[in-house]
Amino acid sequence: TYQLINATGIIISQKEGTSAAFSFGLFSQPGIYSVKALNTGTSCERMMTPTVEIIEVALPIAFDVTGGGNMCEGGSGLPIGLSNSQSGFIYTLWKGSTNMASQTGTGGPLSFGTVFTEPGIYHVTATGAAPTACINNMNNTISIIIDPKPEIHSYFGNEYVCQYNESVQFFLDDS
Repeated sequence: TYQLINATGIIISQKEGTSAAFSFGLFSQPGIYSVKALNTGTSCERMMTPTVEIIEVALPIAFDVTGGGNMCEGGSGLPIGLSNSQSGFIYTLWKGSTNMASQTGTGGPLSFGTVFTEPGIYHVTATGAAPTACINNMNNTISIIIDPKPEIHSYFGNEYVCQYNESVQFFLDDS
């Protein structure tokens, strides 16, 4: 018989040996755990090594994604950033499932730049340092919308204006 025991000596789970590897199950309660092997026929027991410690790691704080908006077709790009950040975390800007840019947190606002010209919905995730690498989504998404430029039409009008003439008329061939 094998017993999973917490640091206070309470048996958390108990399983019979199967002569093969087995799982005690999934556990998330922080603490130090050890396994005791018990021969039920002889009452002999032995503690297995090593102990395992479950450490609960806080998720990165969720901040607001900033920027985006509407942009004229052919524009130079819109900024995307984050209202704040935590030092040591990696912030990744995503468009769908495509990684667009990453920044390391500074403890202040972050800018991913002003080069984003692709229309779509963008979101940001924060990832903690190894070995935990806990990931959290930031508070919101932003969109980039491309507004089309007006169509080009020909226009014409009087090219010459007589002195003291008060008006010139222009025409547009289509609208």
